[in-house]
Amino acid sequence: MVIVACGVGITYQFTQYFPGENVFVSAAGRWITSDCVFTLCTNVYSTVMIAYRVWKANKAIRRFGGSSLMEVLAIFVESAALYTSWTIFFFASYQSQSNLQFTAVDCWPAMSGIAFMLINVRVGLGWAQRAQDPSTVHSGIGPRTGGGGHGEHSYSMRPLAVNITRVVDQEDDFSPHQKKMGPGVSGEADSV
Repeated sequence: MVIVACGVGITYQFTQYFPGENVFVSAAGRWITSDCVFTLCTNVYSTVMIAYRVWKANKAIRRFGGSSLMEVLAIFVESAALYTSWTIFFFASYQSQSNLQFTAVDCWPAMSGIAFMLINVRVGLGWAQRAQDPSTVHSGIGPRTGGGGHGEHSYSMRPLAVNITRVVDQEDDFSPHQKKMGPGVSGEADSV
């Protein structure tokens, strides 16, 4: 909520901005600094809390023989670190009153999009789930017994096939007893 207030404050202050005014010492500068600090706090807090929940779930899953979520956690933390490092880069360039901050702020939406899409791309490519060790692969429906330390409550995934059939019914404009006589004229078929 505070980030929204800072965004509104920045927007309002830029409506009061005059050409030639220094963006680093204007009233908007205080709003920009506040917004950046709260963005950093939100990033770090959210990343730590989500990472803790994934780690806690991983710990619970491993007790029952499920696969590890540590690679998923690493992917999430790497993407969050990319976005947070860009925020720190902007904040440092702004506080040093460098014009590089204009490039940093203009590229910020692209960097957030890249950071968030990296999660989707890596999961889509299967980097979040490595292939199982052949010694732990189990064929069948029942629970696994022994082997691989996966516990006896794990079930293997079986291939799934989907067959799609498409039926197309086509209706003609003419019944079998009608014959087209000419443009716009139709009548009964003549029998000889």
